[in-house]
Amino acid sequence: MKQVISDLNYLFDFFKQRNKQLYIVGGAVRDMLLGKIPKDFDLTTDALPDEMTHWFDNVIDTGARFGTVGIVLPGGVYEITTFRRDLQYTDGRHPSSVIYTDDVHLDVMRRDFSVNALLMDGDGIVYDYVGGLADLNRGIIRAIGNPDDRFSEDKLRKWRCVRLAAEQAMVIDDETKASIQNDPDISGVSMERIQNEFCRVLIADKVTWGGYLLLKCNLIQFLFHERDVHFKNRDWRHSFLEAFEAMAFVPRHLETRLAMLLHSLEPDERELFLTVLKFSGRTRKQVLALCDRYQVNCNDIVDFKQTIAELGHGGFATLLSIQQGEAAWDDGSLKCEIVKKNKRIYAGIVERGDPIFARDLAVNGRDFVAAGYRGAQIKQGISAALSLVYRYPEYNNRDDLLSFIDSYAETLAEGEK
Repeated sequence: MKQVISDLNYLFDFFKQRNKQLYIVGGAVRDMLLGKIPKDFDLTTDALPDEMTHWFDNVIDTGARFGTVGIVLPGGVYEITTFRRDLQYTDGRHPSSVIYTDDVHLDVMRRDFSVNALLMDGDGIVYDYVGGLADLNRGIIRAIGNPDDRFSEDKLRKWRCVRLAAEQAMVIDDETKASIQNDPDISGVSMERIQNEFCRVLIADKVTWGGYLLLKCNLIQFLFHERDVHFKNRDWRHSFLEAFEAMAFVPRHLETRLAMLLHSLEPDERELFLTVLKFSGRTRKQVLALCDRYQVNCNDIVDFKQTIAELGHGGFATLLSIQQGEAAWDDGSLKCEIVKKNKRIYAGIVERGDPIFARDLAVNGRDFVAAGYRGAQIKQGISAALSLVYRYPEYNNRDDLLSFIDSYAETLAEGEK
């Protein structure tokens, strides 16, 4: 942070020497006023993109079309955008063209929400042209001007509005919320952008509030109905709302919270949900495995240990945290006792070093081949050996397992007759 402050002071001095205005704008000002450390700093100026490109040796000008130049300094990249007015939006995301201006007030009026339109100069003085300070003090997210206009310009702002409410523990202004509810359309917005906003809601501190708003504002409903996806569970909205409530009792971990959200759906619906939102194959695999094993219980020790093998120790710890979180949310004494027992049994398995994976067996694939196993029989035999030692860990010695291999081979032979 020390280097960032040094970079910002350098930029303020640099622009001042050239008689140019420069302000920190957007989320960075909001966060600083809330006592938080900004993740990045966006700035705005009356200097033109060509001027900035000429002034600095190391620049990123991929956004120059819309007036944005990235200035590369020791502390990172600082995006500086020329004051502008946006002309007609044609794709629901970007202006068709922009007009530069030297009036910062006009630049502020094109922005999304009042709490994101605050400006701060190099002396730390805050400028507020849209009532952002009052909204920040009241904890309100309000669109600048007519919310219908702001959302038609950039439809992603609808999801961003909910995400901000969840991250900042704010409420959405009634007129702004009504605008989203009446038109939750996000056609034309890339699913990757929507997924990013959705993930940030899921890992937000106020995830329950964010989830409620996603449902209340019809954003999730529209997302799937637009693609003709209809969940078999007619009460899925209520199930989702309960899941968002339960998420407050588990770590802020994406796969954990996704599994809590989706476990009430049918297996094919879970896959469809994750596919529509374009989650990576790795994320889909982890979440689907957690959903499939959601109700695992140590009373069936073989299934319990198979689940550990399938998820790995890290994934199984995640599963236990999900069970514990749901039990805490439900406040059910029976569920809490089951989770306590599951955790106790798992701790014992780890402490004793019970065999879990094929590599833990006292025999290996070569022993099965030597006993006459071929092809799929080898995998089947290893699975059977694991089931044996899951139930009776003391059998995990070479002599007992070699005897088992021989006897199980006879079972396979009988089955093939």
